[in-house]
Amino acid sequence: SVSKFTDHELRAYAKAGAVADEVISSIPTVAAYGGEKKEVERYEKNLVFAQRWGIRKGIVMGFFTGFMWCLIFLCYALAFWYGSRLVLDDGEYTAGTLVQIFLSVIVGALNLGNASSCLEAFAAGRAAATSIFETMDRKPLIDCMSENGYKLDRIKGEIEFHNVTFHYPSRPEVKILNNLSMVIKSGEMTAMVGSSGAGKSTALQLIQRFYDPSEGMVTLDGHDIRSLNIQWLRAQIGIVEQEPVLFSTTIAENIRYGREDATMEDIVRAAKEANAYSFIMDLPQQFDTLVGEGGGQMSGGQKQRLAIARALVRNPKILLLDMATSALDNESEAMVQEALSKVQHGHTIISIAHRLSTVRAADVIIGFERGTAVERGTHEELLERKGVYFTLMTLQRKDETEDTLLERKQTFSRGSYQASLRASIRQRSKSQLSYLGPEPPLALVDHKSTYEEDRKVRYRSLMGGRKKSLLETT
Repeated sequence: SVSKFTDHELRAYAKAGAVADEVISSIPTVAAYGGEKKEVERYEKNLVFAQRWGIRKGIVMGFFTGFMWCLIFLCYALAFWYGSRLVLDDGEYTAGTLVQIFLSVIVGALNLGNASSCLEAFAAGRAAATSIFETMDRKPLIDCMSENGYKLDRIKGEIEFHNVTFHYPSRPEVKILNNLSMVIKSGEMTAMVGSSGAGKSTALQLIQRFYDPSEGMVTLDGHDIRSLNIQWLRAQIGIVEQEPVLFSTTIAENIRYGREDATMEDIVRAAKEANAYSFIMDLPQQFDTLVGEGGGQMSGGQKQRLAIARALVRNPKILLLDMATSALDNESEAMVQEALSKVQHGHTIISIAHRLSTVRAADVIIGFERGTAVERGTHEELLERKGVYFTLMTLQRKDETEDTLLERKQTFSRGSYQASLRASIRQRSKSQLSYLGPEPPLALVDHKSTYEEDRKVRYRSLMGGRKKSLLETT
């Protein structure tokens, strides 16, 4: 019971610690949405569960400790009573023998009592070790450390999906890929497009063998990837994700993570191929510059180019790009695209993109819909078919057109307002200057009285306006 209660208590504390870690790492978001109170309540909720299990454990430990001390004192009483009987009634033992036996009983009872205080620590250790040993004893479906499987002497990089059906183990009722069949040829850039949830990223995970298909198979150069050595397979693949993960170390070590035995020359070469060498050399410490926790000292474009360099340093035959430029601005995206164009030759590149302008130059574009590849072709061919790719392209162009029109409208509105403001200022300036300007010659006026009357009218109007302004000011 104590081990069970301790296990539940530790799990509750672990959940509370996870909440605290999540909130601390997301302080700007929590503060921006005013979620402080909500997160405190979520943290306290887990602490309440831990408190409940702790109270139950304390009650059990209290009863057990009381029982142990009761047993100890009963041992004392039994020793005194039985020893005195042996000395007084039977006379078989002396008082000295009785004292020796009694001291032995006391020492044994005290040691037993001291051992009972460690019971809680034993229970906590057992509860903590249970989850660890369960993880250690669990046999994964895909053992990344396995030496089984064979390695190909030469690899072209041609990938085929043969009637692949897949669902995640946590959601067996939801099919992510449904009878998917497609061919990705060696040395070409293949783009996968489709709406979110169509199965594009899942297909990349199957290529890396993070999961095995529920039905069908994925082959590399005609060989089922399940028969290949998994470490060798992943060594042939480079991956650049939407949110690249950089470790809190130097730029050189982050690039070297792609291949442990990479020399400095290999790192420099990969940085040049990834179009990252120039900005690295502009840094004070160059390749020894620390990127910060999670790459926090680098911009989005710089992190993406470092991730590309990390993928290229292992010289992979297959390069996977999972929306590698979706979060970048136009300038950073252009630099990343230039880096990818440099390494396209001799590599099988598979790119997933929602920004369709980045995949127009792909050799082949595959349209995904509901876990199935429904169309395949070049940019021009798919536009003529008017299928999934055409629909996505039309919607994207519509959004871009609306954004452009809105921007122009806002610009025009600002320009019209500024123009009207300038015209109003010029009109007021002319009016004020007309009052302050010199009088025209009398010879140019046909009727002096009319001119004098006009001057009086303008003078009254000017003085009236000034009085009105003065009254409003006061």
